[in-house]
Amino acid sequence: MAECPFCFTELDERATVCKGCKAQRGYGNHSTLGFMTAGVVRSRVSRYNTYAVLWSLVSVGLIYAWLGAGVKEAALPLFVTVVVAVVLFVTARSWNARLQKPPTWWK
Repeated sequence: MAECPFCFTELDERATVCKGCKAQRGYGNHSTLGFMTAGVVRSRVSRYNTYAVLWSLVSVGLIYAWLGAGVKEAALPLFVTVVVAVVLFVTARSWNARLQKPPTWWK
């Protein structure tokens, strides 16, 4: 048996909502996403990884098009492409890091 850290009600080990005080067990409470279960966090990781890959592919295609059109100054677009892709992958890793820890109680 587990115990709610807020109201000390005894709960089943698999409980996600406290019967006494309605506290929730999960991976956080996001201002726009609401309460985050493991499924929500996995969805965010998948979404950010997909965005990063698509961004990289589209950006590389655009840079090749610019270079093919004779634009010599492709260094800035290439730099921006790399920075955005890295930010997206790092964001996905930070969301994934939440899943490495057990869920906690939130009120």
